[in-house]
Amino acid sequence: MQRVSRIIMMLFISILTVISILVVSENYKLKERVDSVKHTLTLSQIQWDLVQLEGAIANQIETQWMQPSHVSEKVGDVLQDIMVILEVNSGISVLSEQEKDYLNRLYHSLNDYLNDNMVEPLNELSQSEIDKLIQLRKALRDVEWGVGFSNSGHWDSFIEKIIKLLPQI
Repeated sequence: MQRVSRIIMMLFISILTVISILVVSENYKLKERVDSVKHTLTLSQIQWDLVQLEGAIANQIETQWMQPSHVSEKVGDVLQDIMVILEVNSGISVLSEQEKDYLNRLYHSLNDYLNDNMVEPLNELSQSEIDKLIQLRKALRDVEWGVGFSNSGHWDSFIEKIIKLLPQI
């Protein structure tokens, strides 16, 4: 009888071990998928739109601000990208509290710039608005978000750039 109990106990322990390994493996796969979402969202959306924003400002400088609404549309695109990743985070918690704080600070800083109200195009800018946008372009280029720079698809690199950008804008 004791021998049967030992065999059952060893079988039970073996089954628990296998189940534990499977759970850990699935948890690791889920973490990899969540990290993939973070990398994809930043590379394909926010970073791309920040580069386009820098390019739009450069274009308006060259054309003496003939279409400032193009810049406001790009600011709006970046703001929308940030809201998307924050919304995704609220559902699946891919961001740390610190990362959420950086993204919220970036959102609020950029929200102080022109943004597209989607009703009336912005046709004229004051000199102070132009100066502010020129400073934004310089800050974006300082952290290597702009036309001619290559961007990493790594989340850590993205966060490092935000940390460097925030004091400048």
